Order: sequence, then C-alpha cells, then structure tokens
Amino acid sequence: MINVNAVLMLDGDRIVPVRAVPCVTGGDMGPRCLARILSDPEHGFRAYVLGSNNTVIAILPKSWRQYADSLSASGANAPDLISRATLEILPANTFVYWENLWRIHERLFLPSRDDIPSYSPLEQENFELQPTVNLPDAFAKLVFEGFLDPTEKSLPLAKILLAVQAEAPTGVPVFSMTKAAMIDHHKHEWPSINADMKDAADNGLAAAKAGPRGWFEVGCMQWARSRNKLIQPTALSELNDAMISFTSRKLSADE
Repeated sequence: MINVNAVLMLDGDRIVPVRAVPCVTGGDMGPRCLARILSDPEHGFRAYVLGSNNTVIAILPKSWRQYADSLSASGANAPDLISRATLEILPANTFVYWENLWRIHERLFLPSRDDIPSYSPLEQENFELQPTVNLPDAFAKLVFEGFLDPTEKSLPLAKILLAVQAEAPTGVPVFSMTKAAMIDHHKHEWPSINADMKDAADNGLAAAKAGPRGWFEVGCMQWARSRNKLIQPTALSELNDAMISFTSRKLSADE
C-alpha cells in the first residue's frame, strides 16, 4: 500500500483522475454513482480527456451512459464497490477539475452550509474530500493510467505535477482540515490565523485551500512560517516550562 496525492496540476489548474474520484470522495461517489452523475447533463458536472500536447477535450454526458450501463450490469441495488474490475471500466486518461468535484460533492452529499456548524469538528472533517489516498501498488498504476510518463513507472508527465506533494517531506501524506480544526489546532502558535484565513484571497493563503471548507495543513503552515506568523518559544519560556514540569514531577513524588 502506498499513499498517493491524487490531486494533480495541469496548466495551473488542479485536476483529479476520474478513476481516483471514488477514493478521493471516500466512496461517496463509487464508480457506478460517478458514471451516473457524469451521464446526467442536469448536474452540470463534466469530465475531460487529456489529448496530445496536453490538450483538454470535454466529454459529453451521453458518452458516459455506456460506462454507467456497464457498471449497473450487476443490478441497481448491488454494492457500488471500488475494485480493480470496476475502476477498469472507467476510462483512463480522463479527469475532473478539483473545484468542480468539490462543488458537486457538496451539493449532492453534504448537509447545507447553515447546518454544518451544528456538527462536531470530527464530523465536519469527515465531510472533506481526501486528496491523499491509500492504494495498493497495482491500483496506483491503474488509477493514474494516461497520466504517467511511459518511460517512468511512477513519475507524472513533466507538465502534470502533484499539487501539494512538494509542500511536504518525501513520503509524508498531505491531509486537509476544516477551518475550525486548523484554528483550534494552531491558534497558540499562530495568533493571527483566524484573520489570515479571512484575508486568504488577498494575502496568498488561498493557495493552501482544499475546496470550499478545507485547508491543506502543510501548505498553511509553510505560508505562516515564510511570513514569520508563528511564535517561536524563547529560551526564557522554555526554561519556565522546564521548571514547571520539574516542580510538578517533584510534587507528585513527594505526595
């Protein structure tokens, strides 16, 4: 099993291979569900095929009916499984735009924005899409078929780069967090985090957004660090912490 960032970059836009969508949505859009949504023009959700020289061609909804029919062959009530067999039915070399995926997922699968604050932070995190997916090695090759350089077994094409992978050390998966979770987790070391997030569109922090409500933690922290937003502990505070810790241990021992 390997952790793979399924969000790629194409000419400045974030994209997700169609075969990766079931994993990125945590199974909300299984292969059959995804094909049905793409085949219905009323949803306004389009997929695209990557042509020669990185040209992009839209796939019409009617073209997805054959895939929806093939994935429905076992019956409409059959489980919408994510398997090698079902992913192979979805066409290779096709993708959706990350922002469009967020919008359609929010519209079809999430509570209304007015209701979301009533859910706990843990439940809200479960609403987020997951750009980093855990796949068997063989699945990774299948999912990224058409996006890999045939001379390399694991490197994307030169013009298609991992959107956030470079933000983290090699081998470290990149996760998204809700705004509330980010603030709660980092407000002590980043006092201006709330204000900075509100001004994200103007200060450049928006580049670390993971859809309408998510934030890439690694990207946010790198932005904050580069702008000296993080509080560095002073030698005095470290000494005080050490003294408090020592006193606590001594009192516990005396008791």
